[in-house]
Amino acid sequence: MLFMDGRGMDKIAQAQSYFPRGLYQPPGSFRFSSDALLLASFSGQMYFPAKERDPLHLLDLGCGCGVAAFALLLHNPRLSAIGLDIQEKLVQASLNNADRLGLSKKYQAVTVNLEEVRTKEDYLQICPSRKQDLVTANPPYRLEGSGRLPKNFSRRQALFGTKHSLSAFVHVASLALSATGFFCLIFPFARREELFLCLEAHGLCPVKELRIYSKPDAKAPAFVLTASQKTPRVRLNVETLTLYQGRGTDTVLTNQALDFCPFLACKI
Repeated sequence: MLFMDGRGMDKIAQAQSYFPRGLYQPPGSFRFSSDALLLASFSGQMYFPAKERDPLHLLDLGCGCGVAAFALLLHNPRLSAIGLDIQEKLVQASLNNADRLGLSKKYQAVTVNLEEVRTKEDYLQICPSRKQDLVTANPPYRLEGSGRLPKNFSRRQALFGTKHSLSAFVHVASLALSATGFFCLIFPFARREELFLCLEAHGLCPVKELRIYSKPDAKAPAFVLTASQKTPRVRLNVETLTLYQGRGTDTVLTNQALDFCPFLACKI
């Protein structure tokens, strides 16, 4: 635990200035990547209808070491967050990271299997009497049986989900979200149709979509970022972003990518 003396504050300030580098990630666990940083930047740009002095609440599904939540907390003093993850060691890592960043009073984390959160009562046992203004998620991208499984169980859980995993994430988001809140997630573009059908099945309607291309000449987006609401007031707004330009050793991040997500300039 960091004490709030001069030295402690110095350590917190250093940790915050070094972010997203320096986060503790348990040995053998899946390392966070640009996906989580892109999700945080996308989510942070959504409009919140609450009054400027009202607190805002974030629920981060599959929080891992906490990187997406911390990126948002560090840039919005009105925000508090709860992280949920199936892996207890990642939940504990996120709590340790929150302490290191001076965010312990604004961040909680709970170990939970989202596939077991089926009813409103199940959700309220985790987040009592709390509606979320923002729900973020970076679900497992791959289905079990669709590729070679990592030998490490922690990495396998992060990368591979069951046929119910996506639905579980979206279902919990629907249970948690306030009437005017946003559910933001990142997912492979190749599974976009499945994602949109799942959102619809749980009463959520996409209002914004950002298609992420790896390079300018890519034939299709690699990922899609979506923001959904229960009561959308606008039509779906579709935008694009290209991450890299150049070839081989000359490959660099585009200015568009860096403007959108300055965190990408840090070596992860």
